Amino acid sequence: MKYKNPDRFFLIFLCTILVTRMFLFLFRLHSPVIGEFPLHHYMYGFLLIVIGLARRSLPAYAIGWGLIVDELMMFPLQAKDWHDYFSPAFAAGTTLFSAIVFYFRSHIVYPITEGQNTRPL
Repeated sequence: MKYKNPDRFFLIFLCTILVTRMFLFLFRLHSPVIGEFPLHHYMYGFLLIVIGLARRSLPAYAIGWGLIVDELMMFPLQAKDWHDYFSPAFAAGTTLFSAIVFYFRSHIVYPITEGQNTRPL
């Protein structure tokens, strides 16, 4: 297995947030709904993290983290619509969480790099 670089993880993570935000800004698609339950992209993020851990796939793992962090501010702000999602407070919170992920990237990547030439900070 190749060496997994924490900086590569963060680059994929950050690109996921930027691409997701750009896509949703341009297309404003609503979440798919099962019954009355909307499926948000953070839910797909949890699934991708599990897949990334099981397969030891850095890209799947990083994309999963990006999808989760992109919607994380939905909970403290109790966001309900596009206006909330694209608000300055939401963007500031996402930036803060991204900075936290950047700082702890070596620790976050460690579960899929165990046994390789990496170690947490």
